[in-house]
Amino acid sequence: MVLLFYFSSATMTATKPLSTDVSNKKAKVKTNNKAKTTSNKAKAKATAADVGPLPRHLVFQDFKSHKFWIIDIVADDPTMTKATFGKVGTNGQSRTKSHDSAEKALKYVAKIIQQKLDKGYEEAPVEE
Repeated sequence: MVLLFYFSSATMTATKPLSTDVSNKKAKVKTNNKAKTTSNKAKAKATAADVGPLPRHLVFQDFKSHKFWIIDIVADDPTMTKATFGKVGTNGQSRTKSHDSAEKALKYVAKIIQQKLDKGYEEAPVEE
């Protein structure tokens, strides 16, 4: 049994005992891991419809950074992806990645876009 104490003004008060049942905590963790595994499998089945029109232009801004990230499929080779990223106002850097098939390239693009959106990037209009 664990008692918690907190101080207020000049008195000390005990709160209700906390449950220290470790088995419940482990069960919750296992449940969460199963849920994550299922959602990862669902994300792996990305299609062209999930990706949307390419190129995708994402922007992230907070109190200390303002950066962009653009991903596209290389026009000459649908098994290649090109990501351009950097600080807004600069040309940034580009990286290309080769994939085994066009389908795998699309899955990669969908996965990376979702990761960026989860990190707080937002959609921005593509500058022509």
